[in-house]
Amino acid sequence: MTTPFRADRLQHINCFSEMCMGEAHDARLFNTNLRLAKQWGSKLLKLLTFSDFRCKKLLFKTKMSLLGKKTLCVITGASRGIGKAITLKLVSHLGPKSHVILIARDQKALESVKVEALSKATDVSVSVLPLDLSNVSKELYHTALNGAIEKTCTVRFDLALLIQNAATVGPVDLRALQLRNVDLVRDYFDLNVTSFIIFNNVFFALCDEHFAKERMAVNISSGASYASLPSLHLYSAGKAARDAFYRCFAAEETGIRVLNFNPGPVTTDMQMEIYEKTHSTEIKEWSKDGMDNSTFATCEAVAEKFVDCLERNDFESGAFRTVDNHTLVFRFED
Repeated sequence: MTTPFRADRLQHINCFSEMCMGEAHDARLFNTNLRLAKQWGSKLLKLLTFSDFRCKKLLFKTKMSLLGKKTLCVITGASRGIGKAITLKLVSHLGPKSHVILIARDQKALESVKVEALSKATDVSVSVLPLDLSNVSKELYHTALNGAIEKTCTVRFDLALLIQNAATVGPVDLRALQLRNVDLVRDYFDLNVTSFIIFNNVFFALCDEHFAKERMAVNISSGASYASLPSLHLYSAGKAARDAFYRCFAAEETGIRVLNFNPGPVTTDMQMEIYEKTHSTEIKEWSKDGMDNSTFATCEAVAEKFVDCLERNDFESGAFRTVDNHTLVFRFED
């Protein structure tokens, strides 16, 4: 069923489209129609035809950067790899009086990341929260996160940013048909999917619209979500589930920016684990070649691309965005 769309709104959108195509030049009218068009952005995108590509492009490009704001940023899996690199790159791009909460199981490693992060941004505070996300509990997550947030002593932030990076690769030594251990499969999805959903919802219950002017959720995704890769069965399924959840989340919560960010193949401890344990000769050779020949990205390069993505802020909420700024968008067409 087609949702009715008010004529006055359509008029503003048509005016905006004309201006983007170079048919109108009144700056004040342009800004008025741009503001209203952005307000109704989701419906605008459905109404615009492919010939209005420049209009779409301008609409996304006019979004403000997500950097430089007073931000509460929570990063899971922050003790090493991509999570650590994002922390160290992002911290210097946050606004004064921002606060970063680092989450992982290894407190010693978190403390080391904290020290390094503080050396890069003296006007930002950093705290560590040792937390085992595999112990899925709404009450545990709420108590731990609320305690960490209360220590910031800030009544309201410009941006509440959740970066969900924590993940495991799963039993890559087994073939898909060998996954008969119920506890193994259940535990994998508890850590990589169930905890992802529950922690997301606890975060946004604590960081509501009164807590921050803007809110954003990021899932560090993977191309494995949409590829057929032997031995990466649970990993691919878990990443695909997280992506799908965030697409639905973005569709429902239009006031929250949502991003599925794909870093691509990266040289990390997880990549080494894949190489050492995979049962697949094909994957082992691919992994070895990528690490040996430096065709896989470094964590630092990924972090730089991620920060650039937040700076550009030109993605559609819920989109799957790659480090090369390519976007995969899922949408039903009439």
